[in-house]
Amino acid sequence: KGQALIDKGKAFESNGNHNAAASSYEEALEAYEKAIELKPDNAKIWLNKGNVLRDQRKYIEAIHSYDKAIQFDPLNQDAWIQRGNVLIDQAKDLDAVIAGRIWSYTSDSALFQRSYCYSEALRSYNMAIDISPHDKVAWDNKGNVLTDQGKYDDGIQAHDKAIMLDPQYALAWVNKGFTLIYQGNYEDAIKTLTVAISLD
Repeated sequence: KGQALIDKGKAFESNGNHNAAASSYEEALEAYEKAIELKPDNAKIWLNKGNVLRDQRKYIEAIHSYDKAIQFDPLNQDAWIQRGNVLIDQAKDLDAVIAGRIWSYTSDSALFQRSYCYSEALRSYNMAIDISPHDKVAWDNKGNVLTDQGKYDDGIQAHDKAIMLDPQYALAWVNKGFTLIYQGNYEDAIKTLTVAISLD
């Protein structure tokens, strides 16, 4: 029931009906909370609850849910990847705080939180890679975090690993292209993004 309500919420969201989407996500959350009452040690339920909370932008609660999923199933690669993803979402939201409050205490606090989010996201993707070294998504996401941290060479290496695992994975080519842009390597970025366009 929870999954059906998430899908319903996403359908509402894609049609621009945000109020109905929010209502569906709340119902989905209630369904997962009921499921957790019945099976409190089920990693899959905690993972799905985290996904709903991420859709609601309740980042701290989502991280808690992913941590519970990992507690009950430490080799749950999806939980590690989703944990990384929600930390990146949180970091991106903090960017807006930082941009709007230059030199303020709030900005300093947001910078610290943002740095923590990126380092924890990187740890989460590394754990996912340790569990499944051939996961192209985990490698590509790792490349994005390294790029956000300004570690462009390392980011390109991670994107290249994702591309090596699946040369048809257009998103990895796109992300590598953006890393090259941030690095100032525009010619290689154009070539890389041209490959991405040829794939998708």
